[in-house]
Amino acid sequence: KRSEEQVLAESEDRYRKLFESMSEGFCVLEVLYEDGAAVDHRVVEANPAFTQHCGLKDPIGKRASEMMPGLESDWNEIYDRVIQTGQAERFVHSSDAFGRTFDVEVVCVSGPPEARVGVLFSDITERKAVEEALRESEERLRQAAQAARFGSYHYDVENQTSHWSPELYAIHGMDPGTPIDLQEIETLLHPDDRQRYREFIQAALAAPEGQEYEGEFRIVRPDGELRWMVDRGRVLFDGEGDDRRPVCATGMVIDITERKTAEEQLKKLNESLEEQISQRTAMLKMLQDVTRMANEARTVEDAMLAAMERISRFNGWQVGHAWRLADDGNGDFVSSGIWHVAGKAEQAVDRLDEFREICKQTRFSPGQGLIGAVAQSGQPVWIDDIVKSSDWRRGDAKKLGLHAAIAFPVTVNGKVVAVLEFFSGNQAKRDKRFMEIMPDVGIQLGHVMERKRLEKETAEATEVEQRRIGSDVHDGVGQELTGLRYMAQTHAETLAEQS
Repeated sequence: KRSEEQVLAESEDRYRKLFESMSEGFCVLEVLYEDGAAVDHRVVEANPAFTQHCGLKDPIGKRASEMMPGLESDWNEIYDRVIQTGQAERFVHSSDAFGRTFDVEVVCVSGPPEARVGVLFSDITERKAVEEALRESEERLRQAAQAARFGSYHYDVENQTSHWSPELYAIHGMDPGTPIDLQEIETLLHPDDRQRYREFIQAALAAPEGQEYEGEFRIVRPDGELRWMVDRGRVLFDGEGDDRRPVCATGMVIDITERKTAEEQLKKLNESLEEQISQRTAMLKMLQDVTRMANEARTVEDAMLAAMERISRFNGWQVGHAWRLADDGNGDFVSSGIWHVAGKAEQAVDRLDEFREICKQTRFSPGQGLIGAVAQSGQPVWIDDIVKSSDWRRGDAKKLGLHAAIAFPVTVNGKVVAVLEFFSGNQAKRDKRFMEIMPDVGIQLGHVMERKRLEKETAEATEVEQRRIGSDVHDGVGQELTGLRYMAQTHAETLAEQS
């Protein structure tokens, strides 16, 4: 009996030391019943940690309704269920009263009539704070990954398997959790990039330890969309020297499609700007050439021919023709008979002679047909397909072999005095800048026409003045000289008679 009591005392002593020294709060609660239902519970035993957690000097004998008002009903249901089933229950409780979070485990100590439970409180406030901070960090990382369109991966070199983050699956347009190995990754790549990717992997596995790898590749998503990716990471090795072997690779894949698209657009923009500058330079050169040749031309016809030849050479037009104001002064335009035909244009335009004859017999009033439209508006007109033109007026364009046409005005002081037109037997690419510079060419030709007109008027005026001077000399001075001659002869005869 004394031995049993001694063992029991030692056991109680060990339990007491453990009970009092443990950092987790522990208490034994007596469940109070009314009409067979648990209505409250009372602290029967508690260790110092529980007293510290509760902030009470002496919790023994106190009821839950005193310590945590409003919670006893929920907890009584748990205690009653543990007593009835004998199964322990565990849950997390955040106490506003204590400002702490506890991991609570409830076990049955004794059943009715005493109905007692043991409750173990583990303070997990710091852990929950760390977990919450980790969740917030992971959420921020997830949001950043979604915003920046990047995903992470871990590649097992020995098993040749990859573990992807959900964001990486989303970038590839695949369902999360789909098994991925090296062969599967290659099938996701653009066919033209697969061999380069194999070489990229081999170079990464053979690189010095700690050296990062980076490469750009294209993938083809299941929906057929093409995306650009950059793969960045590092290979981890095991062993040293000849025994060194790659173990795994960790890294991230960033979707750079938008950047690549922007770079491509910028490249195209630069190319377009360079092309526009080149075109503008070529057009200015053409304008300079037309101006120079027109100024050097001896006649208006020579200036028109030089301009038509230069324009045809610049933009590939095959036939050029000039119209002028009719001599009767009614404002109609008639063919000037000035034509420029590029090399092999006779084959391109099937019935050129027939078309010339039609133009010779045609007159255009302002607003009528291609020539009248230019004469009325003073602006260039471009026709992509003459066959579809509603106001052509010069035979069957299809039979004549005419397809595209352009006409622009030749102006003097803002008035249209002539119209130049050009034709092509095939489709001509519409050029906005070409249309913009043509009026300047027309103005230069107008200056030549005006200068030649003034030169002609000056020559005619000079001839008239010469005639007037000759007439004055003949009618005035000539008669006086004739009279003087007769008078001199008379005086000579008189003086001869008088010796």
